[in-house]
Amino acid sequence: MELYSLDDLLRSLNSKFFIGEMLQACRRLLCLWGFISLLMLSEYSHAGEIIRGGLSSLGSDLGSQLFSPTSSSHKKKVYHLPFSHQSEASLWAPSLGGFSLLHKGNITPEDAVKMYLRNGVIDSKFGIVTVKNYERALSKRLSKEFRFYISGFPLCDYTLKAHITPGEDPIIMGTVPDFDPGYVNFSLSDFPTKESDIVNIASSLHLSVNSISLSKVSSCLKADGGILVPSHKVDFLVNALPHSAIVSSTKVYSMQREFFGVTGSVTALEKNPDDGATNTYSVEFTGDTHLTTTQLTTTTGSVARAANSAHQFSYSPTDPEYAEVNAFMHAELTYQWFKSFGYEWTDGTRLTLRLREGIKDAQGKLTQNNALYLPAGLDGNSSPMIAVADGDGAVLKGLPLDLDVVGHEFGHHILFATLKSTKQLESQDGSVETPDHSAALHEGLADYFTFAQTGDACLAESICPDGTQACVVMTATKRCLRSGELDFNYNSPEYWALGAAFHLKGQVVSGTMWDIQNSANVDPQDFKKIAFASVDYLLSASSYSDWLIALMSADRDLFDGKYGCEIASVASSRGFDTQVEEHISDCKNFASIKKADSGEDSSTSQSDVVDKEEASSNVGSETDAQSSSGTTKRKSSGKNNFCGTIAPVNSKLGFGSIILLTLFTLPLFFALQRKSLNILRK
Repeated sequence: MELYSLDDLLRSLNSKFFIGEMLQACRRLLCLWGFISLLMLSEYSHAGEIIRGGLSSLGSDLGSQLFSPTSSSHKKKVYHLPFSHQSEASLWAPSLGGFSLLHKGNITPEDAVKMYLRNGVIDSKFGIVTVKNYERALSKRLSKEFRFYISGFPLCDYTLKAHITPGEDPIIMGTVPDFDPGYVNFSLSDFPTKESDIVNIASSLHLSVNSISLSKVSSCLKADGGILVPSHKVDFLVNALPHSAIVSSTKVYSMQREFFGVTGSVTALEKNPDDGATNTYSVEFTGDTHLTTTQLTTTTGSVARAANSAHQFSYSPTDPEYAEVNAFMHAELTYQWFKSFGYEWTDGTRLTLRLREGIKDAQGKLTQNNALYLPAGLDGNSSPMIAVADGDGAVLKGLPLDLDVVGHEFGHHILFATLKSTKQLESQDGSVETPDHSAALHEGLADYFTFAQTGDACLAESICPDGTQACVVMTATKRCLRSGELDFNYNSPEYWALGAAFHLKGQVVSGTMWDIQNSANVDPQDFKKIAFASVDYLLSASSYSDWLIALMSADRDLFDGKYGCEIASVASSRGFDTQVEEHISDCKNFASIKKADSGEDSSTSQSDVVDKEEASSNVGSETDAQSSSGTTKRKSSGKNNFCGTIAPVNSKLGFGSIILLTLFTLPLFFALQRKSLNILRK
């Protein structure tokens, strides 16, 4: 008696006719479900291949869409592929994690892979080469990894791995190229250069080219939409940490870091010694036994750095490492706080905390009573830096132990990405045609972000010793380096009496921001988002008008102008009524914001607007100095980007829109169905 398999039965049928009749009959839902079930049942047999072939012969993409083994049309996973060659010796069957070749007798990994590829799984132009051998003596398992190549070059991201264990079924895992590469004839001149690799990687990471150091480069062909693109597999370093990427002459296809961090802990003050509360925080370090993360590191001059092989950093107040650990953790907490609002670390170098050293003042003398932020490239530093002195105990004390100190300087790091100038050019009589309030904005916004982070508008109270003249007396028992709660307004006699003391002038900015955040009609968390987003709108040299328009713009983008009137009202009450009147004609209609004072191109280079002394943004009050240099004349565009061209759009579909959409699409659906059946009948 002769037996026939389902495969034999289907081979005897005209696949095209069979499939066409099935689809025609499947106009009824129940039959369609049965047809799909038949295809699903045939997935692991050769019958499935015949049915899929019938669909393909119709010139339809339906079969490939239903039965594509992976989400990519150019990668086919091994464990989804049929194996048409059957004999008594071999049979492909599904196995956990891959495909198993049931074989009577010994077989090598090469044999298994060749048998698989002999089925026509890939185009014959592709070849394979062994790249790695693995042998496990205990299990006697032999494994080999293979890469695909064409025209003498390997493909970037296609590999197979074959595992052979005596007495067990061989298993093949991996991906294979599932496309016709066409005519291929590449030479080394077709591939990118190392220089273009560096440029493309740096651009993708928003870094300077000097931040990228290549360690290994190899050529490969990247499959992009069925087209092979000459590319490089690049190993490179950023901050001495390994990364890898696949890069063509014009595009970075993929990028990843090639290291695993070490999770450690840091015990530090939550805010400052006056508060006294401590906490133990989990931190991911790079693993050098010091306080080093991908973003931050420390230097401590002649004092030994904190070091622990287990990356567990906990010290008592009398230990020399105590100041370093607290300053580091306060910087990390501030970074995480900004990150919660969407801040991304785009600088290719770490921010260095320089501790336990004196800081030069404007006259070049060392002082212990200061902290400052230095952008990269100033004072000979190759990376951005926050320098924090200890305090002499008389003027200021314990600067590294107060979160507000490091937090304020970190705020300068955030702001300097857009607000490059640190000049304060203004006049009470209006003789300065184009004012530049960048210095006061830098200080005021950095103060405000610290207030917002801690929920306290008294800046760095723990660094103010009794009897100091460097701090503001708030009450008989409370002193603040600066405050957001002073009765202090712009354009007041008190404001102009401060002269060049832009740190103190900045209190009108921080006070305005603090008042808005705490207004009865404002959600504090919403305004923190507005404040952070507004930084992107600032020009490289900004006036108070630019700052107010930045706030209105961020409120418009995030909350459809919900808080515009409150922003305008509070700003007016703080002395900015002229700026509000001139530049915000209708707080309820955020599209009618007028042109700001400033028109300077925000891409102005650092050297155009900043010199060494001006870019040193200090937390202390001793180094406020008059900025006497001139300013760059700013251009003004004739077209106001905010006037009459911007209106909010409601993107939600109403019920009526859904009904109309359905009525339009149903005829199209039935027309396509009839067209498909007519094709099948031909």
